Amino acid sequence: MCLKTILAPSADTIRHPIKGWKEKSASESNIGAIHCLRSKSRWQRRLFLNEKQSVNPVIDSRQAAEKARIRRKMRSALARLSSSSKSNAAAALVGRLLSSDEFGRAQSVGMYVPIAKWEIDVTGAISAGLDQGKSIALPRWNAAAEEYEFAAIKQWSQLSPGRFGILEPCAKCSKVKGNLLDAVFVPGLAFSLDGGRLGRGGGFYDRLLKDVRSARCGIAYECQLLDSLPEDPWDQKMERILTPSRSVRPGRMATSR
Repeated sequence: MCLKTILAPSADTIRHPIKGWKEKSASESNIGAIHCLRSKSRWQRRLFLNEKQSVNPVIDSRQAAEKARIRRKMRSALARLSSSSKSNAAAALVGRLLSSDEFGRAQSVGMYVPIAKWEIDVTGAISAGLDQGKSIALPRWNAAAEEYEFAAIKQWSQLSPGRFGILEPCAKCSKVKGNLLDAVFVPGLAFSLDGGRLGRGGGFYDRLLKDVRSARCGIAYECQLLDSLPEDPWDQKMERILTPSRSVRPGRMATSR
């Protein structure tokens, strides 16, 4: 059964976080619903069937619209950052990341190769981790499963352009299960003081992080940290958020500068 058969009645056409899947009114026929499910990729079908069994989610069109508004706001704010301000922010952020308890204690660390337009540069932290002998795991696209997975690198030369042109571990790099990572540092378009995270809307990181049992640390420019964010059942929460100027631990009153 497609998700549209369990939506609350609405005349709106809305977009689910899974890229490219548009949902319409719940009044559409079951035949159309079955065709909708068959036309989706394997991981999209699996995600929604699993969610239906556990939380029976209903997409709120107003909440989806609010997420879209925040994404536009964040993209606009990031586009206004100068190259020098980005460079200074990255240097300060990497210093804070390297001195964090999460990074210091970890032997296996989940990181990301930044998209310069949207994400703060953490390549200095990746290099430091490799120099310290840590296992650095980065996202790699698994075409067969149609989702991202973590794979470990030992040196920069093991990266090659992957999906969307983003550098990722080559095919020879070993896959690392999320539950084996000691800490994961996560990018996003926006974060909230209570640990919420808003990505670019594809749902890739929500699936990538679902098996992670260690600390999840959001990485952001100061302008990306908001008081609150709209949340859906599939959104993954952060245990800590690092910006160039402060460290925030959701659930605690104090933030360190």
